[in-house]
Amino acid sequence: MSSNKLDRDSPENEKSIPGECISCGEPALIEFSEVPSPICSICGFTSGAGAEVPTPPEQSEETIDEVETWEEYCSISNGTEQNIATAFVHLEELGDKLHLSVEARSQVADVYAAASLENLTDGRSTPVVVAASLCIGSREAKVPRPSEKVAQTAGLDSRTVKRTIRTFQKELNRGFVDASASAYLPYLCNDIDLDSSIEQRASDLISRYESEEGFSGNHPAGIAGAALYVTANDLVTQREIATSAGTSKETIRVRVSDIRGVV
Repeated sequence: MSSNKLDRDSPENEKSIPGECISCGEPALIEFSEVPSPICSICGFTSGAGAEVPTPPEQSEETIDEVETWEEYCSISNGTEQNIATAFVHLEELGDKLHLSVEARSQVADVYAAASLENLTDGRSTPVVVAASLCIGSREAKVPRPSEKVAQTAGLDSRTVKRTIRTFQKELNRGFVDASASAYLPYLCNDIDLDSSIEQRASDLISRYESEEGFSGNHPAGIAGAALYVTANDLVTQREIATSAGTSKETIRVRVSDIRGVV
């Protein structure tokens, strides 16, 4: 028997008895012929006469405040672990700014892990690797973020991020996901605070626009932004749309003109 928990496989002369453990509250009391008092099979507490419930050590507010991040809480023993820790800090910060869900962040982390296993993170800036992983992971999760916006938010050169994205796609054979213009709408609406009714009207507008010939190949985030601008009825400016979509105001203006010309 260990000092903290019972080894349930070793004793053969045990017997379950009714009642709950006064320490952990679990209905897991057992008796042994050689032990005078019942013992909890979950926490190992002895429930005999005069037993006192163990009190957990008090934790002061000062102690709690000292553990501010998981990186500080966990033990980091080498450079590789430090790089991973730093990468996940960047991921959390960037994910918050780009309104990325927990599920999407998990997909981004999976891309980063795959890149790390293939040594693609070696010699590359951690923020750049995280940004490229985020672009690929968000596409795979079907909640894409414009690469230009990701680079801008991370304070990086968009050409470097795009180059890293292409390298990861080639070496990992993943991320080749065609993101439709409509897939960008939830993020854009969240980022510029437009309600779901505008999002739905913009989605209908995009469907009509994309059904016309000659408009394939245009920047999907730009199309989404233009559709939102048309349906928002002056609630947002073209500059605000362009900033959120990670494209130029001129691109939004041209796409707005295209959409109004076919619907």
